[in-house]
Amino acid sequence: MRGVALAALALVVAACASEPPAPAVSKHIQTVAGSFDLDTENGQARCGITYRVREPFSKPLDLRVEFENPVPGDPPLVTERPLDPSDKELTVRSPVYPSLRNDHDYSVVLRGYSQTTPPQLWFEHRDVVRLALPADEFEQFEHAAR
Repeated sequence: MRGVALAALALVVAACASEPPAPAVSKHIQTVAGSFDLDTENGQARCGITYRVREPFSKPLDLRVEFENPVPGDPPLVTERPLDPSDKELTVRSPVYPSLRNDHDYSVVLRGYSQTTPPQLWFEHRDVVRLALPADEFEQFEHAAR
């Protein structure tokens, strides 16, 4: 049941955005979808993004995804994972956000690095995911997060 509530809330977050940002497209990667998963039961939030590989890679890469941290002066929230040459699509989730700002476009930067020493940057893909909830729903989430 909780999973259904989270999925429904993710759709609400996506639907409430006024003119959501267009999915980014770069030489190697295309953003398919991005949204926030708000767990009102535990007061936690994560951002999830799905990417499509547009141009295959001949070797495995190490991916680093940096999610904008809403806490001023704090470093980005980081997720790392490998990308296999056979991967056509990938989904990444952020660590838990320490707080959120409503009606805000959160920046997300995906970088692919070679698995050599030292690693070399192969690509960079920039995107934004908007969080835009009705004020009363955002207040309910903030209350649960306390």
